[in-house]
Amino acid sequence: MRFSDRGRGPEEAAPPEPKVWDLEPQKVRDALASGNMLQGFFSRMDIERLRNATSRKLRLFTVLRHPLERSLSVMQMFGQPCPRVPWAPSCQEATYLNYYNRPPRVRTDVGPTRQAALSAHIISNAHNSMTWQLGHQMHSGHRTVSDEVALKRAKEFLLEMEFVGFFEDMLTDFPRLQRSIFPHATGSSMQVGMYMLGTILGYHRMHVLKYLNHLSEAEKAPYSDFLATLPCCVPDLLWWTEFNIAEWLVGA
Repeated sequence: MRFSDRGRGPEEAAPPEPKVWDLEPQKVRDALASGNMLQGFFSRMDIERLRNATSRKLRLFTVLRHPLERSLSVMQMFGQPCPRVPWAPSCQEATYLNYYNRPPRVRTDVGPTRQAALSAHIISNAHNSMTWQLGHQMHSGHRTVSDEVALKRAKEFLLEMEFVGFFEDMLTDFPRLQRSIFPHATGSSMQVGMYMLGTILGYHRMHVLKYLNHLSEAEKAPYSDFLATLPCCVPDLLWWTEFNIAEWLVGA
């Protein structure tokens, strides 16, 4: 049995809520009891609570992506064509500056509850979300430690995992994932072959900063402003992970 929780979009304005596993729907509790895989926007604290909720051994793995590309990708998913922009006050105000403002500038034609939900949805998914997901709790309303502590714990959590891969390197990391986590899998060789073919064809695109490279210098300015507000630079976690995983592979 496999359970997938990929979250919801901006129309529902629902950041990934902390998991209280004993109170989850029956299908989730069934997956905890007899399933073989959970995937979704789970944070470190969710995994800690899961360890306390089950006696089964957990094998952890993740695939990381450049944090600013991930953040911009979220914005692209939020940014539906004008005149219907789900998060910003208007099309003209659906800018990177308003997106990365702390708090982000959101719609004014809705009530305070919806405004708070929209803001939380953006912050949770785009404001240093990778560090908070790995180091504490992704949901912005449940971030109860400092940025520095979240970064420290994120690094420690990554070292606990049995596999850490990179979106940009799936051509080599996918076979490594198969060997490390799924050596017993008996899937279709045709499916694996089609995936590898697609990865080869998309290799160049996966190594290009798809969103960041298409921004003007003026559009990039909010990133500098945003990074300057953080005690720890957003890409630091990715660079640290690349260095440490490289060391781990060399030593393996």
